[in-house]
Amino acid sequence: MLNAGIGGNELLQTSACCGSSLSALDRLDNDVLSQPGVRDVIVMLGTNDILGAHHATAPAVIAGLQELIARAHAQGLRVFGGTITLSSQYSSVGQQTRQTVNQWIGTSGAFDGIIDFAGAVADPANPARLNPVYDSGDHLHPNDTGYHAMANAVNLTMLLARANGAQPPCRPCRVSPSLQPIKPGAGLAVTCHPQPVGYTYDDTSPELTYSGAWTHAGSSLSYTYGDYNTTESFCAQVGASLTVNFTGTGVELVGPLNTNAGIADVHVDGNLAGRVDTYAPWGKQFQQDVFSVHHLTPGPHTLTVVITGQKNPASSGTGVVVDAIQVTPAS
Repeated sequence: MLNAGIGGNELLQTSACCGSSLSALDRLDNDVLSQPGVRDVIVMLGTNDILGAHHATAPAVIAGLQELIARAHAQGLRVFGGTITLSSQYSSVGQQTRQTVNQWIGTSGAFDGIIDFAGAVADPANPARLNPVYDSGDHLHPNDTGYHAMANAVNLTMLLARANGAQPPCRPCRVSPSLQPIKPGAGLAVTCHPQPVGYTYDDTSPELTYSGAWTHAGSSLSYTYGDYNTTESFCAQVGASLTVNFTGTGVELVGPLNTNAGIADVHVDGNLAGRVDTYAPWGKQFQQDVFSVHHLTPGPHTLTVVITGQKNPASSGTGVVVDAIQVTPAS
């Protein structure tokens, strides 16, 4: 593993901070692409572009990341994008820029995988700042404990998959005007299976009925940036449920997969239709087809999701997240 990080470095321009340093784009060839044996690149850039004297815009940072990805891909390298971490030092404009870039990182599919550094160190009580436990004191740089939390956000299995010849489990990615596709399995050999497009209930839609202790998270929280409409609903209470009545011939349960996710039972019209495991060893993957059933008799139906409290042995949690419900109407 090579550490090519430089304090104060910017993605787009030479930085005067901490001594003059070439931009990441200018030093990419020498520091990354020309290094022997490199297979993968983890990128976490943009903080100093936004906070520094150049006050880079979101489109400029995104364009820089796109160039970096294209140059690395041209050399056969995989590129994993890290979300930009939080700080109370951002102005309101800078905070919006950071959130816009993070949403692009999470939803564009440009990277071969995503590492949610921002979510790893966020303050649950105030998502615009670092968790005080991880704050070095300047409200920008994490302390050693914070960097440890960021390191834990990197799933080594994801990086070792290519070296060992292994492939992550394939799940169909979403191809729909209403739900933006995310590459499942860290972008390795994934085949997309489009389904008929109908209408979508967000997890906040009044048509959805929740029972039990659910937590509803909105766009103000850093970990929802890749969700449909940047919202999601979470529950780990055994027996808690979500129910939606719909009219059509098919339905899909949309949600993220994650390393700390659990198992849910899915019922259609009162009958157990499947048990879904929302664990994934590759980090959080947004807007996945967690469960789907098609070719139902045209007409009214009911979908119910029940939290089981069970989990994959490799998962660190039992909670399940619901993002949206996609319905295929009768033709």
